[in-house]
Amino acid sequence: MKHETIKKELEVKAKQLLNSSKYKLKRAKGLEFLKEYDKHIKKGDQLSDELTDALNAILKKHNIELKDEIEKEHLIAEMRPVFLEALRSFVKP
Repeated sequence: MKHETIKKELEVKAKQLLNSSKYKLKRAKGLEFLKEYDKHIKKGDQLSDELTDALNAILKKHNIELKDEIEKEHLIAEMRPVFLEALRSFVKP
């Protein structure tokens, strides 16, 4: 299976996660906004972990096993933009 197909599935999952109420920034103003934003940012690691789990699930679903470190590094390089875009969208107030 091509990495592009895996990437598209991961992008769909990332959008689903970002649209879930779990990762929505609560609306507030002033000091309350800063408090809410602080809580929101602390969920970034959780989002990254969920994206990693989603990638592993996609690989498992399609019976894809990475043969060596080179193949693993290549996949990571291909998927990195999905993770970065999701995290950029997440931290944007």
